[in-house]
Amino acid sequence: MFQFVDKSYYRRETNRLVSGKFLSGTVVDLGGGKRSSYLNYFTKSQEIKAISLNSNKEDKPSIATDLEKKIPLPSSFADFVLAFNLFEHINNELKLALEVRRILKAGGVFYAVTPFLKEFLPWNEENIPKVPELMLKLFTRPLGLCHV
Repeated sequence: MFQFVDKSYYRRETNRLVSGKFLSGTVVDLGGGKRSSYLNYFTKSQEIKAISLNSNKEDKPSIATDLEKKIPLPSSFADFVLAFNLFEHINNELKLALEVRRILKAGGVFYAVTPFLKEFLPWNEENIPKVPELMLKLFTRPLGLCHV
């Protein structure tokens, strides 16, 4: 049986999962900002251009924008796109996923962490184990992404 875990455990596991993962080039952090602690756990090259987008100005993003709308970046812009604890706040996950695909360069990498998906799976403790399978469906089939 699944047991709900506290926020600090969830953060530690997220940080453990990204620890040592490599970032370089242009990195777009959707829902991020200056207070995004998970960035400290990635291995980064010397040449990195990080851009954060968030509607919450208190998070001090590079660009304050509504992520429910078109992302204000050109197509094939990012080498890496991050979306940590974002998709559970989005009303239309597929629309945002298509935007991620649009701004990601060919061969680019997308890292996402989410406890649940509102459109596909309502929040409750019993649904949490189903999230990885739904993320695979959301990002592999319509977007043609691999290595999810």
